[in-house]
Amino acid sequence: MRKLRTLLAAVTVAAGAVLGVGLLGTAGNAIPAPDSNHANIVGGGSATTTYSFMGSIQVGGGHYCGASLLSSQWAVTAAHCTYSQSGPLSPSQVSVRFGSNSRSSGGQLSGVSQIIRHPSYQTQYDIALLKLSSSISGAPITIASASPAANTNVRLLGWGQTCPQRGCDQGPDGLKQLDTRIISDSSCQGMNTGNELCVYGTTTNTACYGDSGGPALVSSGSGWALVGATSRSGDNNTTCGTGNAIYTDVTAFASWISQNTGGTTTPPSGTCSGNNGQAVSIPDAGAAVTSSITISGCSRAASSTSKVTVDITHSYRGDLVVDLVAPDGSTYRLKASNSNDSAADVKTTYTANLSGEAGNGTWKLRVQDVASYDTGRINSWSLVL
Repeated sequence: MRKLRTLLAAVTVAAGAVLGVGLLGTAGNAIPAPDSNHANIVGGGSATTTYSFMGSIQVGGGHYCGASLLSSQWAVTAAHCTYSQSGPLSPSQVSVRFGSNSRSSGGQLSGVSQIIRHPSYQTQYDIALLKLSSSISGAPITIASASPAANTNVRLLGWGQTCPQRGCDQGPDGLKQLDTRIISDSSCQGMNTGNELCVYGTTTNTACYGDSGGPALVSSGSGWALVGATSRSGDNNTTCGTGNAIYTDVTAFASWISQNTGGTTTPPSGTCSGNNGQAVSIPDAGAAVTSSITISGCSRAASSTSKVTVDITHSYRGDLVVDLVAPDGSTYRLKASNSNDSAADVKTTYTANLSGEAGNGTWKLRVQDVASYDTGRINSWSLVL
C-alpha cells in the first residue's frame, strides 16, 4: 500500500501469516497489522447500545476496518482500508457486517459491488465509499451539517485493540466506544486542516489498530451525526495515543459523497430517519415507558415499508408489549405479549405500514412489561420512514 497507518486494518491470512493493509512508514519502515483477533478501542468501554450504522469490514473472513452506513446501499470508510500489502482490494474481496456489536456474528452481512477511493488519496484525503451488494435495513447515520470546532465532544466506535502497542493483546469480540473531544489542529502533525480533524487521545484512551475507517460522532437531537472516519496517528508513532489521532473530516466531503452515490445517502438535514441510543429502564409489571425520535425536514409521508429496529434487553420477552406511537397519537402494535415465549431479549427489525402518517414529528417507541418477576431495558431503537 502507500503510507504509514498506525490506526489500521487487520486481517489473518492463510497459513497463519499476519498482514496489514500495506503500511510504509514515512521513514520507510514496514509496519504489519496486528492479528485480526485484536478487537477494541484502548480505554473507553463496551458499546452501550447497538449502533445500526456501525459496520465491520471483513476481509479473508475476519475484521479488517470500521465503516459507517450512509444509506441502505452505501457506506463510508478510510481509503487505506481498501488496500492490502499487495495493492488495492477488489470489491469481491470485501464484505461488511452491520447491526451487530459482534464483529464475527449477527446483524446483516453484505458483499461489496463497488469501491470508490478519493482521487487525491495519498496519506491525506483518506476516504472511500463502498457500494453494498444487498440492501441494509438498519437506520443509516446522517452526516453532520458542519465541521466540529475544537472542544466539541465526540464519540468514537471501533473493534481495534485494547492496548496501545502494536500487536499487544487478544481483545474480545464486542464493539467498544470512547468519549473524547476535538482539539486544535496544531495538536496533530502532518494533517490537512481543511479536511481532517485532530482528536484527543492518550495511550490509555485512544483509537488504535483495527479502528481505521470507523466513525467519530457528535450528538444530534436524540441521536448521532457523523463527523469523522479514523485515519492515522497524530505523530507517526507506532504506539497508539502518543500524539492524538487524525480523522478524515467527513463533513468536508459531503458533496463528493453525494456526487458519487447519486444523492442516495442520508443528507445532513431533512432526513426521514433517526435513532435513539439513550437507555430506558422497563419496570417489572409496571407502567409503559417510552423513548422518542424527532424527525424534522422530512419532505414526504412515511412509507408502507417503514423499518423499526429495536434493541431491548429482557430475560423473558414474552412479557413485553411493544408499540410505535406516531406524532398524531396513532398506535402501531409491533409485538404482543406471549406467555409461551420464554426467550430473552428483543433484537429485531419490524416492518410497519405507516403510509397514512406524516413523516415529521416526534415518534415514540412504547414498551410495557405486563407480567411479574422480570425487569428490562430499552437499549436503543431506530426508525426509517
